[in-house]
Amino acid sequence: MSDAPRARNRKSAPTAAEELRRQAEERLDKLAADASDAASPVPENVATVVHDLRVHQIELEMQNEELRRVQLELQESREKYFALFDLAPVGYLTLDRKSNVCDANLTAARLLGVERQRLVGRPFTTFVFAPDQDVYYQHQRMLTQTGKLQTVELRLKRAGTTAADSAEAGRFWARFEDRPQPGADGETLLSWVTFADIDETVAAHEALRESKQQLDCAVEGSGVGLWDWHVQTGEAVFNERWAEIAGYTLAELSPLSVDTWKNLCHPNDLQRSRKLLERHFSGRSPIYDCEARMRHKDGRWIWVLARGKVSQWDSDGRPIRMIGTHLDITARKRAEEALAHLNAELADEAATDSLTNLATRRHFSESLQNAVSLARRHGGPLALVSFDLDGLKQINDSAGHAAGDETLTNFAALLDSLCRGEDLPGRLGGDEFSLLLPGTDLSGALGLAERVLTAVRSCRALQQRSATVSGGVAQWSPGELPEDLLRRADDALYAAKRGGGDSVMVDGDPPQPNAAGRP
Repeated sequence: MSDAPRARNRKSAPTAAEELRRQAEERLDKLAADASDAASPVPENVATVVHDLRVHQIELEMQNEELRRVQLELQESREKYFALFDLAPVGYLTLDRKSNVCDANLTAARLLGVERQRLVGRPFTTFVFAPDQDVYYQHQRMLTQTGKLQTVELRLKRAGTTAADSAEAGRFWARFEDRPQPGADGETLLSWVTFADIDETVAAHEALRESKQQLDCAVEGSGVGLWDWHVQTGEAVFNERWAEIAGYTLAELSPLSVDTWKNLCHPNDLQRSRKLLERHFSGRSPIYDCEARMRHKDGRWIWVLARGKVSQWDSDGRPIRMIGTHLDITARKRAEEALAHLNAELADEAATDSLTNLATRRHFSESLQNAVSLARRHGGPLALVSFDLDGLKQINDSAGHAAGDETLTNFAALLDSLCRGEDLPGRLGGDEFSLLLPGTDLSGALGLAERVLTAVRSCRALQQRSATVSGGVAQWSPGELPEDLLRRADDALYAAKRGGGDSVMVDGDPPQPNAAGRP
């Protein structure tokens, strides 16, 4: 079946007046029904007039109710408008084509330091800080030319401030947004303006700019190279100084990536660098800290101190971005090498007597301590022989100190020639010598001491000075201190000297007269 017949039978929707009358008649019919039983009959024409009057009365009452509802809604709208417009966190202005204020909200008045009623009608340019007037006029020119929203940041001054007020109290930075409202002829009649106090934002940007400038100066002054590595992609950013350390420019090293570093790094150091990176990535090290060699453009190896830290991680705990520095420490490394060489020389000098090339007292004492510790730990034998050149003072007095030094060096060379590699001969001072014999018992030590005396007696250079030697032998006892072992050997030596010298005594032996019969 076609829909056309149904369309012809439809009634048009009632108008608002017709609906109002229908509702009024329904209400009147209800009232009439309630009162029909008590009412007396009236003429039909009178009843019609009364009916129409009652309907009209009810219509008026319903209209009054609707009016009151609309008035309440209007009041609510006004309150919302007040909250949204007057109490908004930004200032609202309406300006005419000459920039005179036509309307303003309370926030705008508060920001500009003037009552709203006194603000309306004033030229807005009176609130623009003098040095920024040209900025504002340029803004207005662009607004007129483009007919589109324009935004500008400039300084506004508050009304009522005096020269005695601080600059901060008298003006503020504002972000200014201007929306043109064209008239029928297309020319701008009004503009709607919003502006906000951005003093804190400008101050933060200025502080950030100064901080960056200070950082740039510090980095430039310190000669530090900077690197920014995107770990997952291998992309890397370096500053110019990073390349300069290796003798290059960034352009020469382009394209840049982490491979730029890998290609310049010494292979041995690159492997250590990877291990240190893994320690940092796994959280075992708070920062990445690595000293490594880089191949300079001229072919030599230079040293750099590479330091960095992960600045961004993904949700799985994997590093995304890492930032760090490179510092050229080549000069420091060379200084450390020179210092180590010097310390080695000084240590050698401290360990070796400059005249005889034998161990010094300090080195001999340290070696004796170590030897006793080893003997205590492993239980092997340990012996010590003390020697003293007889009559050295007479040689110095009669032939001079040069002759005495020659005698000392001759005896030292003879003593050193009779020692094994593990033995340690030392000059403890003046004419005092000692011989440390690890792994040697008392009998072996006595035999060596006697061979020393025999060699002295047959040495022509020593015999020409009538030089002889006395010796004392002692073997270490378990639990004995090193200094006690040395004291016992010295006691045996003094016993030999009291016996006339040119002899060897064992600790605990009675003194014996020397073979030459010397007193």
